[in-house]
Amino acid sequence: MFALKQYQERALDKLGEYLRAARDQGARTAFIVATDEPYHPVPGLPDMPCVCLRVPTGGGKTVMACHAVGLATRELVEAEHSVVLWLVPTNQILQQTLAALRDPRHPYREALENGLGTGAVSVLNLSDALHVPRSVLDGETCVIVSTLAALRVEDTEGRKVYETSGHLMSHFQGLSPQQQALLESDGGGPAYSLANVLRLRRPVVIMDEAHNARTPLSFATLERFRPACVIEFTATPQRTHDPERGLFASNVLCNVSAWELKAESMIKMPLHLETLPDWRNVVAEALRQREVLEERAKDEAALTGEYLRPIVLIQAEPRSQSRETLTVDVIERAVIDDFHIPADQVRVATGERREIADDDLLSPDCPVRVIITIQALREGWDCSFAYVLCSVAEIGAPTAVEQILGRIMRLPYAREKQNKELNAAYAYVASQRFQQTASALCEGLISNGFHRLEAQRTVQAGQGQLFAPGTLFPPDLGGRLSPADSGTLFEVPRFTVNVGGQRELWEPEDYLPADWSLADCDTTLGPNEFTPRRIGGAGDIAVTENGLKVAYLEQVQAEQLALLEYERAFTKERLVNWLDRNIPHPDVAQEHSLVFLSRMVDVLLEQPDMSLETLTRERFRLRDAAIRRIADHRQEARRGTFQAQLVDLDAVEVRPDLCLRYDPRNYPASWYYDGTHQFQKHYYGLVGQLKHGCEEWECALAIDARPEVKHWVRNIERNPRHSFWLPTPSDKFYPDFVAELNDGRYLVVEYKGKHLLTNDDTKEKDALGRLWADRSEGRCLFFMATEENLHQLAEIVR
Repeated sequence: MFALKQYQERALDKLGEYLRAARDQGARTAFIVATDEPYHPVPGLPDMPCVCLRVPTGGGKTVMACHAVGLATRELVEAEHSVVLWLVPTNQILQQTLAALRDPRHPYREALENGLGTGAVSVLNLSDALHVPRSVLDGETCVIVSTLAALRVEDTEGRKVYETSGHLMSHFQGLSPQQQALLESDGGGPAYSLANVLRLRRPVVIMDEAHNARTPLSFATLERFRPACVIEFTATPQRTHDPERGLFASNVLCNVSAWELKAESMIKMPLHLETLPDWRNVVAEALRQREVLEERAKDEAALTGEYLRPIVLIQAEPRSQSRETLTVDVIERAVIDDFHIPADQVRVATGERREIADDDLLSPDCPVRVIITIQALREGWDCSFAYVLCSVAEIGAPTAVEQILGRIMRLPYAREKQNKELNAAYAYVASQRFQQTASALCEGLISNGFHRLEAQRTVQAGQGQLFAPGTLFPPDLGGRLSPADSGTLFEVPRFTVNVGGQRELWEPEDYLPADWSLADCDTTLGPNEFTPRRIGGAGDIAVTENGLKVAYLEQVQAEQLALLEYERAFTKERLVNWLDRNIPHPDVAQEHSLVFLSRMVDVLLEQPDMSLETLTRERFRLRDAAIRRIADHRQEARRGTFQAQLVDLDAVEVRPDLCLRYDPRNYPASWYYDGTHQFQKHYYGLVGQLKHGCEEWECALAIDARPEVKHWVRNIERNPRHSFWLPTPSDKFYPDFVAELNDGRYLVVEYKGKHLLTNDDTKEKDALGRLWADRSEGRCLFFMATEENLHQLAEIVR
């Protein structure tokens, strides 16, 4: 099974939280609460949830989209299965996506099925969908893969989507008057069309590279299908919102940074750039670098058994009638005749010559080492063995090197290599203007989803340049190397607990008593924890003189209920087993969870006007209530152990031999400080997740200004491998700032606003931080900072 990366889990968790909140609060309110940003509704569908996950090229957007299908089906539509409209930007990507989702052994198909949890899955192209039986949509998740262009009525295939088809007649039998009123007409009544099938089914829309589809025409097309939601995945979301000019900003729910991808070994970094004025020298150096990398790859294989054959992509110029150009043919002759590369190792990939179409480039039997192209590899092509990009095209031209830069960024097998040269990418460009070329490559990285500061620190001068090798664009350090860049160690002691005579890292799970049993816990759910909605038949849809009026998401769920009569057939045992399957409880034996859930259902059924039909219909909300109740019981049990260990001098220790080491090469913040103030002592060259002018920024200024501070770091939340944390009964506590002092002591600072100072969570974190400092034998300091006491920092670090 394809394991999700940490940033993928973070993004999908945030998506799940948003969908659950949108279900109850509405799309706009849920988004504002989640992001503190304004929500831009889709024209024609103002109440429909439409959010974007921003993920740089190489970050695994497609596998995330596969999991998002299950999230939307469960958390928003509240159904076992759904109809999914999966929209891609090009026909090439369409064919790749179809092939992957249809292959039962492909990681994408596995992720799709795992995200859904249960039930069959059908994957159709648009032609297949025009003949889909009703039984397939009634009993399976049906994924229809298409380009958005193919759904437009101007397109020949698109017209068929809106025309009556006898193959689809069964979908419209037995509909209520309310359902029929929702359908588009062909003049003589509702059209038996695929468009109307989708209108009935309220599809979940997945948009791959959605920045290409945020136009009034695209939104008008989507409106005709009445989606339940739209989830966008792109590296470069639309940021400008100006409807009068036809510009509609994406609602970015979650940002993933390139540094997060690097920390998970997903992409090659840095990018080494060399420029030479003569194109033959550029090609020669690129081929030489590829040969060096192949030798390193052989050494890597001897160490790890991992096969790797580096490939160079050479970008030629398109033919021109106005000037002499370095065409594919010219480059191909030079590579084979002048540089003596065997012809069987060379391929051409252009619109006219598609010589890599049948090659398995990752196979040890494949001889390919050189691919010559113009721009055919810009979209939909992926080979992680591509390490070197060579361009003889003029920088700034429409087919310039920056447009295919993303093709060399993926790291093979998503595993860090023993040889550091195999963790980087390489670009060789025919140019006399190095700095201009470097700037152009930065723009290319930005177009692949890098933050500008990340891009500036990624492009580095190669060994052959007059520039000293290293970062070309120091954004905030005035040329000074950060402690991380200079290789300075930064290690912080952590809590340990005695387990069988051995000292181990103290985890939140260690708080749970061994004799705790969920089966013994209270199962009563109060009215604030679970109250069924009153939805009957096809839903409480009011027909007014202004048309249909109903809460958007309740209408989606009600319409799905009307199509799925079998929902009323759950027995109590089936409902309890369904709850058990859909509630994660790795620390609870199934025999205990079944007892707990069975009693919970029994107690609910004793209430007036409560029935199995109601609980079956509301089982997703019942599941959420049960998850919260189980979490409360678990946390209560852990808190008792926590309180005991606060006073047990032998229970926990802070040991210098069990430390969190900040990785000088990886600082996976999801976004970066871009204010005007230049911090002088931050451990990394960039400061993560800090807004200029906020209260935490004031705290960071105070820490940075102290002469006792050697270096400090903005600690990244929910990143256990790269950030310092302390275990709480409910989760991990990530303090805001961690510093090392010049005298060797460590300072941890948590900043709290006035409105949070007196809550239980703050008190618990303060007690835990003080315990960490107390058990360190004077090596560690903890400070719960506020606006009122920030001046005390000077006394604490003396």
